[in-house]
Amino acid sequence: MDARTILNAVTDRDLPSSTRLVAVCGLLSTGPHTSTSLADTLGLSRRTTAEALARLERRGLVVRRYEMDYRDIPRPAWLFIGAANRPMTLRES
Repeated sequence: MDARTILNAVTDRDLPSSTRLVAVCGLLSTGPHTSTSLADTLGLSRRTTAEALARLERRGLVVRRYEMDYRDIPRPAWLFIGAANRPMTLRES
């Protein structure tokens, strides 16, 4: 994904401000992220964060994948396309 596409997705005025906030936070920090960790970091409700991630997934800015947590339970993790993501698992985060 090129920089222009990311910028358009993040600055789209049709998106609620909470969605833009989640996008900027995800793009600036290393992932993968969980919905709960983003909600806690930003001070948003978990439902608002989940809705924001779903909107961003429909726009192609974020990808959902499942990773094993520390109890070996598959959990959804979100990767922000175009971010400075290095390979990392939920066990490290």
